[in-house]
Parts: sequence; structure tokens; C-alpha cells
Amino acid sequence: MGVSILTVVAILVLAIIVFRRGPDEVTISNKHAKWVLRGALVLMGIYAIFLLFFGIAEMISGDLSGVIHLVPAIMLIVLMFLARRLPIEGGVVLVILGVLASVYYIIAAIQGGGSFQVTSILVGGVPYLVFGLIFLVAAVLARRK
Repeated sequence: MGVSILTVVAILVLAIIVFRRGPDEVTISNKHAKWVLRGALVLMGIYAIFLLFFGIAEMISGDLSGVIHLVPAIMLIVLMFLARRLPIEGGVVLVILGVLASVYYIIAAIQGGGSFQVTSILVGGVPYLVFGLIFLVAAVLARRK
């Protein structure tokens, strides 16, 4: 629940920035940066499909709680489109979201009394951090002469 709230806040912040500033033409028009952006979007798409797979598979097996996996997938798809328009701001938002989600999962594992859940961090926080870093790399490539 906490990560979903963080993601909704990230979407709102990024949406406000995108609609106020418009797309980043420098990054979008640079050939090398465009390929790096496409790579980031493909990775994000694969992660969204991963989440959709779990949700749909659980619902097919009769467990309707699989719908909960569809929510992060939809939010990730929205983040993809917003971050693509402004890679610097999108990258920063995704990095912050990745760090906060990782911290959230670490705290949840510690408070739960269970062992440290590396899987939760690798599935819940690290992908956002990696996506954000790739967007930032694309933005740096576009501005390098």
C-alpha cells in the first residue's frame, strides 16, 4: 500500500511538471539518447508485463486478489509515458521512487520480524531505480557535445 501511494504521488508530480513544461525536445531529437530512452521503455514494458502476468495468472486460477497486481502495472505504464516526455525529471522521480520503495520494503521486513527480504527490494524498488538511472543517462547523452 505504501509503495502505491508513493507511486501515485510520483505520477502526480511528474504529470504537473510535464503539462507545465511540455516535452524535452533536446533529448527526444538526439539519436543516441532516443535509443537509450527506447531501451528504458522496453525494460519498463517488460516489468509491466511481469506484473500483469502475475495479476492475470492469479485471476485465471480463481484468486480475484490478483487484481492488486494490475494496479502497479497500470501506474508503471503511466509513469513510462510521462517520463518519456521529460527524461531528466522522469529519471529523478523514478530514482527517488526506487530509493523510497527500497527503504519501505527494508523497514517492512524489519518490522515484520521476518528475515531480510531481498526479493521484495529487487522486485519492488530496484527496477524503478534502474529505470530512473537509464533515463538520466539518456538526458546526459543528449546534452553532451
